[in-house]
Amino acid sequence: MRIRVTDVLDLLAAGLTPDQVVEELPDLELEDVRAVLSGIDLRSHGIDANQAREIRESLASFADDWDAPEMDVYDLYDANRRAMALPTDHTR
Repeated sequence: MRIRVTDVLDLLAAGLTPDQVVEELPDLELEDVRAVLSGIDLRSHGIDANQAREIRESLASFADDWDAPEMDVYDLYDANRRAMALPTDHTR
């Protein structure tokens, strides 16, 4: 499913936390929300400096866990999950 950056920003501007955005849009991961926030002019989307600070602070608690080496297994999670769902041909 394709999710527009503006959809994520609208939810954040409406007061949802990044966790709530991920709950609302389950195809997203927290890292996706962080990526949206990294290069966007937030003011043009109705997010002021205080809201941006609050969003950054709420994401900071996940940074250590997210960047931990044991989380690398999730980097290819979606591709691996799709591969597991494909039927295999055992006749060869």
